[in-house]
Amino acid sequence: MSKLTIVLDPGHKTNYNKGVYSGYYEGNAVWKLAQYLKEELENGTDQINVILTKSSLAEDPTLYNRGQVAVKNNATVFISLHSNAVGDTSKYEQAYGVSVYRSLFLPDSADLGHKLADAVVSVMRPVTGVTYSRGVLTYQSTKTGRDYYGVIRGAVNDAGGVAQAASYSVKHAFIIEHGFHTNSKECAFLADDNNLRKIAKVEADVIKEHFGITGRTEPEYAGLSIMGEAVATETQMLEYLKANNPSAAEEFADLPSLYLDEGKVEGVRGDAAFCQACKETGFFKFNGDVKKGQNNFCGLGATGGGNPGHSFESYRMGVRANIQHLKAYGSKETLVNECIDPRFKYVSRGAALTYEDLAGKWAVPGYDTKKYTSLEAARSEKDAYGDNIVAMLAKVLSMSQEKSQEAPQEPQTGSVGVIGTVKVIYEGQDGLNIHKTPEWGNINLNLKNGPVHAGEVFNVTEKVTVGTGAMYKLLSGAGYITASEKYITFTASAQEQIKSDKKVKAGDTVKVIRNVTYTGGSFKLYYDKYSVLSISGDRAVIGIGEVVTAAVNIKDIAVA
Repeated sequence: MSKLTIVLDPGHKTNYNKGVYSGYYEGNAVWKLAQYLKEELENGTDQINVILTKSSLAEDPTLYNRGQVAVKNNATVFISLHSNAVGDTSKYEQAYGVSVYRSLFLPDSADLGHKLADAVVSVMRPVTGVTYSRGVLTYQSTKTGRDYYGVIRGAVNDAGGVAQAASYSVKHAFIIEHGFHTNSKECAFLADDNNLRKIAKVEADVIKEHFGITGRTEPEYAGLSIMGEAVATETQMLEYLKANNPSAAEEFADLPSLYLDEGKVEGVRGDAAFCQACKETGFFKFNGDVKKGQNNFCGLGATGGGNPGHSFESYRMGVRANIQHLKAYGSKETLVNECIDPRFKYVSRGAALTYEDLAGKWAVPGYDTKKYTSLEAARSEKDAYGDNIVAMLAKVLSMSQEKSQEAPQEPQTGSVGVIGTVKVIYEGQDGLNIHKTPEWGNINLNLKNGPVHAGEVFNVTEKVTVGTGAMYKLLSGAGYITASEKYITFTASAQEQIKSDKKVKAGDTVKVIRNVTYTGGSFKLYYDKYSVLSISGDRAVIGIGEVVTAAVNIKDIAVA
């Protein structure tokens, strides 16, 4: 059976719509609820595909565009997650309950809407004592006669009638108001993560039951997924290369980190992609039609008979093209970075979800014709194109994780783990420099990986002080990029956003997320951590010891 695609929309953005319970913000709470609901929907089944309308808490797409995510992904269900509010403070405690809004033009969705409302009430009322179902409602625009709410209107593609709405994929378009954050009892309930998990569980159960989804239809392991988190480390990948081509391990020492970095951005397994590059290039010996200087690590456009295929301006761009081409096969989701893969448009999206599936699709015929009479025969012996890549990854994972004495030593500058993404906004033709070490000066430019340009996105693992400025460290030690907001924008990861939501108080040690003063100016970062000297409202004075550095908005600092 085909998968049920569900689009979840975490309403609003970071710290949007403050509740009456201390620390509660609607935007933050429904972001968490969306993660929990996605997890519950996908748990124990391969029949549901869940897509979010945004990839981070800070993002804030337009209402209509949020709904359009469902249309563009041929989703069956669209749910926008919210908590309700009233503007009159005298009525804060008088308004409570769960409301579900549906599209005017999807009347058959009312039954599922009622089930969802009742499920949420079932976990909230025993605790709050007041929560009840306010029903499944519609809201029509008096001007256009269409759905009033932009997210619902987007999900039904601006339909103006039942017949028109029925012609689109979305059959259920809802806004769920999970109680009122202006009601003290309901807001306190929603402020507890454990309660959000309970809501997610009952909502997922209702949806699965409504669509008759009971479990898996395929074996849990059907191959090595192209999409997913890398498991191998940079050190293991480099050691594997060294074992098969010692000279290449020095010349192409940056490639493992680049594959992990670019793979992380697009959601592709960078460790397996690196193995594919090793296979395609003969461990970077380039004895085939593609030559070393082309930075083409996966044979893009090389069709045999001496055709060298495409060339790319730097190592990073060559790796990016490889990752993007894999994503074309392994997923239907849009690219994060601008497409530089010249053959991306020729791929039938989602045609090969595993590396094993690439045989006969990416690589044709996909097996050694001298050894086997057919692709099926090669697959039966686990010796087809994708099987070879999977076997290579197994060898990578068997490599020691300890760095050899000859391995390049990276600067030890602090914590690991992705803290967010950096997007380049500098539009100069010369591009923005990547530095090998956290130092200023052309001598440290990471020239093999080339400059980066406006629109490119990178995962970063930490922010470090460099002289009177700061840099972000790129994932897996692939280099450093300026932290100046003249040239880049930084978006914190969901985990960092949650950390930054911790209430800051006087005496706390904090890190500066944005070095902007309370009045809008900027100040130099000389230290990685500061002390909070005093707080007044959303204004915090930070410094070192008793020496004041700046007055900043609390949202621009986080407990270290």
